[in-house]
Amino acid sequence: MSTSRVVEDIARQFDVPCHRTAVGEANVVEAMRSSGAILGGEGNGGVIDPRVGWVRDPFIGMGLVLDLMAETQQKLSQLVAGLPSYAIVKDKVDVPRDRLPRLNAALQSRWPEACANTLDGLRLDWADHWVHVRRVTPSRSCALSRRPPKSRTPSVFAAMWAPF
Repeated sequence: MSTSRVVEDIARQFDVPCHRTAVGEANVVEAMRSSGAILGGEGNGGVIDPRVGWVRDPFIGMGLVLDLMAETQQKLSQLVAGLPSYAIVKDKVDVPRDRLPRLNAALQSRWPEACANTLDGLRLDWADHWVHVRRVTPSRSCALSRRPPKSRTPSVFAAMWAPF
């Protein structure tokens, strides 16, 4: 859910589906198995390739990048320059556990034009940016809500969160 939209941009470019899952390696593996995915991963850079094993492994990602560099005869900087660029703002906000569902409902109501995904917290997607709000650490009285919006235009964030 929190992985960059660049993944979706690349999948769309090659006309292949991109499946989002709840955060966590086990969730990614489960979705890969059920959908027959040939590659998966998490935003931390760990790649899951069933040909190697059903575990997240950063060396797989490194090998795939090196292979692409050899195939295209491009430097890493050239490959990166060819990808869409998004700014990211990661923020953690203390939210009492009982208020998080109401906050998510308010956010969804505030932006009804956004495509909402409630698989793991709340992810709202627009054409050029997204935000994911979720509880990241359980405790008795409060949760930390992570809201890493990504956008091609960083100034969009201040306006988004002003009412909250």
